[in-house]
Amino acid sequence: GKVRVAGTIAGNIGSVSIDRADDIEVGGELVADTIAITNFAGSSLTFRGNVRGNDGVNGGIADFSITAASDAYDLSFTGGTNKFGQSGFTFTNTGSLVLGDSVTDSFTFGGGLTATAADRLALAATITAAGPVQLGSSTTPVELAGSTVIDTEAANGAITFANGVDLAAVYIDRGVSG
Repeated sequence: GKVRVAGTIAGNIGSVSIDRADDIEVGGELVADTIAITNFAGSSLTFRGNVRGNDGVNGGIADFSITAASDAYDLSFTGGTNKFGQSGFTFTNTGSLVLGDSVTDSFTFGGGLTATAADRLALAATITAAGPVQLGSSTTPVELAGSTVIDTEAANGAITFANGVDLAAVYIDRGVSG
């Protein structure tokens, strides 16, 4: 069935697992060293609060994973501080992908970031990746829903836009190709 959490899931938690759920909505923070969503069968995953690891463990970057019966789902992260993908993260969902809804939102990826499968990709955040960043596809341009910063400087990582983007509205801290 549907999983809806209005409050916060936090408190030095080692692991949070959600298995065999339809749509999932978390309204508050989700803080754990490992966050696993398995056998997801819904059409929407929404995280309105921070999604991150515990302070002091892996730099606060959660080991986050989603496995689904189908990749045809929408995924939205609009919390202020998001840290996951210890070795990088690839978003495989083919529905919409929203990363942030305010310039004060931040995303930290422990490796690279790949978001090329979504049919809509909206960004409004500061995104820091410790590796290369690949955004959009030949059929999906990057939509800037607000001020956006993409920073790969610490890793000297490339930033690739596979389709159009209004570069006047984005600050790029390392090379661009595409």
